[in-house]
Amino acid sequence: MKIAAFLPRMPWPLDKGDKLRAYHLLKGLARNHEIYLFALHEGNDPRAGIEVLGEFCREVHIERLGKASRVRGLSRALAKGWPLQAGYFHHPALVEKWRAFLAAHRPGQTFYQLIRSLPYLKAATDIPAVIDYQDAFSLSMARLAGESRPPKSWVWQREAEKVARFETEAQRLSRRQIIISEQDRENLPFEERHNVHVISNGIDLDIFKPREAEKDIDILFAGNMSYRPNITAAKYLVEKIMPIVRELRPKLKIVLAGTRPAAEVRQLAGPNVEVTGYVEDIAAWYARSRMLLAPMQTGAGLQNKILEAMAMELPAIVSEIAAKGLPEKARELVLVEKEPEDYAESVIELLNEENYAAMLGHQGRKYVLAHHNWAQISDAFEKIFTD
Repeated sequence: MKIAAFLPRMPWPLDKGDKLRAYHLLKGLARNHEIYLFALHEGNDPRAGIEVLGEFCREVHIERLGKASRVRGLSRALAKGWPLQAGYFHHPALVEKWRAFLAAHRPGQTFYQLIRSLPYLKAATDIPAVIDYQDAFSLSMARLAGESRPPKSWVWQREAEKVARFETEAQRLSRRQIIISEQDRENLPFEERHNVHVISNGIDLDIFKPREAEKDIDILFAGNMSYRPNITAAKYLVEKIMPIVRELRPKLKIVLAGTRPAAEVRQLAGPNVEVTGYVEDIAAWYARSRMLLAPMQTGAGLQNKILEAMAMELPAIVSEIAAKGLPEKARELVLVEKEPEDYAESVIELLNEENYAAMLGHQGRKYVLAHHNWAQISDAFEKIFTD
């Protein structure tokens, strides 16, 4: 079958969760189908990505999304009452190019990633469409509103309402929909949410596996450090949890690893707190760490960082919000905490009880091997198109 995929971000390099998910889903789908990829790109030179994606896509068409175009798109979103993320990735000329791409290749079905792709889906409703919500973004926006003060809380709440409308319209216009977790499905804003298929994320088990390394990092927090929920979590870790832990472990070392750290994250750097910026091999940083700590205070969806840590036999301490995005079996294999004092107690426990930490890590990897390998997930994804 010919399947045309529209992605708001070219899925290379694999430095963000949406890119990682799209890359593996489409690569798995390409085993038995012809994939024609149309993706937007904000960087300067997409040739390396085109070469990698061309290994499994029949055609790769990349359109650059310039800064001026993004600014105009945000203005259009405000005028139209769209979510800002939809305006950011929208340009009328690109919609016409997407139409032309479809006319040239005549696919049997289309695939769209995220509700920010809805203006492109609406341009081709005559072709059966599958959309990946990934997360319940209206829930994430509402949580940001709840943790903010006016006027920011008003802005986030208004954005949550706009996103909810887009989530509902995407369901109406697409043949099938997928999302990353049960929790996210239950928080979609339309009655037919039970028809949305849960397709979880996988882990590249050739990369994320135990490896020998000196454990010179006590606590790791990893992720896209320009993403607001990660910024909030990083600040919570350093400013709320660590002062309590350091009363007993004054030399404890923390690393905040991830691409594009915001100024608020860079300012957290100091004695025994390292902010790395982009790292080529994040698995190497997991290997050097004694534990992952993911104290998410906002956001939604499944946190890849938790599965990656589990795959590398690293024990994880997570917030209640992060735990809700995990499958039930995975929640049993992480430590779930709420208050800074509780996190601190679990950190000390894992540092003192090495056998317990090793047991959690070992059981975590067994779980990921059984439930989050991309081959299994690709099979489930393919059935969305063929059943």
